[in-house]
Amino acid sequence: MKINKTYDRNQIRHLDYSFNETPFGEVLAAWNDRGICAIIYVTACEDKAECELRERFPRATLRQTTDAVNLFACGDVTLNLVGTPFEILVWTALLEVPVGARISYARLARELGCPKSVKAVAAAVERNPIGYIIPCHRVVRNDGSDGEFRFGGELRKAVLEYEKAVR
Repeated sequence: MKINKTYDRNQIRHLDYSFNETPFGEVLAAWNDRGICAIIYVTACEDKAECELRERFPRATLRQTTDAVNLFACGDVTLNLVGTPFEILVWTALLEVPVGARISYARLARELGCPKSVKAVAAAVERNPIGYIIPCHRVVRNDGSDGEFRFGGELRKAVLEYEKAVR
């Protein structure tokens, strides 16, 4: 997997996007010439997902296409991570969590060398812009419980079951 980094979301001037079916529901995938910038689960309606994309990239011109994005290309995708240096550090670390594994926020903070930054790590995980590919669904509370998942517990369960089946 190739990773490009953009530290200022206002630098994103154009995004193509499409709606794609996945084994766990519909997603909005958005990309530019540097890679995939966003994958947003469609939990209510497509309009809500489009609004979230517009909020994330307020200066970008958006163009809906019918092109499908292969979100399961086994490492052949290029990501354009758009966030602060700390967020990108957290998201990159999440890419190293193996399929089927779980990691706590505290352990992730320790592995990043920031053991006192558990809340900051949790905030970065919550702002994950590329659902599924950056596996925020694998992060659990320190006691091992699931905790909150931005897109809902049922979706988290579906993604984890999918991973278990393909592993």
